Amino acid sequence: MRNAPLLQPIVLAVALTLPAFAAAQTSQDELVRQRLLEQAEQAYSRGDHATALDAARRAVEIRATPSVLLMVAQEHNALGHTLDALEAAERCIRDTRADRHVPHRRRILADATELRDSLRRRVGTIALRLPQPTPAGPRLRIQGSEV
Repeated sequence: MRNAPLLQPIVLAVALTLPAFAAAQTSQDELVRQRLLEQAEQAYSRGDHATALDAARRAVEIRATPSVLLMVAQEHNALGHTLDALEAAERCIRDTRADRHVPHRRRILADATELRDSLRRRVGTIALRLPQPTPAGPRLRIQGSEV
């Protein structure tokens, strides 16, 4: 323990610089996210839904907000990705309901709910009742594709 007093100032210095580093990293991430959202909006304006979706999904990886989740759901829908659009719309609704301080909350909830309801009408559901105990490795195929 003879070296312990020398380590304390080093540990303290590192601990004091970590919040600044984290803040700088967060600021950089937010700048990247903002650029991605601008790219998504520009691509949407051009009707390039694949590029808009890619940029919006990368923005969600940095920080997901209900408005961007709605954008992801809408772009998936525009590309005919029904299940992905439904999943994103449902997540948007959950996140929006969980946070009462979301900007434009009512509009986002209304749009996401309308999209979700529209998508649900196009998605079938299957209820499976497996025997108990469930056999090892059950598989489900629909039209030859494993689900």
